[in-house]
Amino acid sequence: MSQSKYNRLEKHPRTKKWEQTGIALLTESDASVLNDSKKHTGIKYELAEDEFDVKAAKKDDLIAYALKKEIDLGENTKVDDIRKAIQEAEKPQE
Repeated sequence: MSQSKYNRLEKHPRTKKWEQTGIALLTESDASVLNDSKKHTGIKYELAEDEFDVKAAKKDDLIAYALKKEIDLGENTKVDDIRKAIQEAEKPQE
């Protein structure tokens, strides 16, 4: 069986929201077994999405990524402007 990259999530004790605390290489069956006990441990594993490299992506890929992530590109049509719009939308909110 092959292993895949999974995000390790823990439930925050005060907010009760799931927060990513690490990454693990697991088989699908291992992740399933571990997730069966999440009610007791407060830990779950979700399959990680591949990282998208905004700086290296082509225009069509950038547009597809923005659509998938529901990022408003406005009137931007140039590659550099699309990249900036995506990077701005993905900046952590303070």
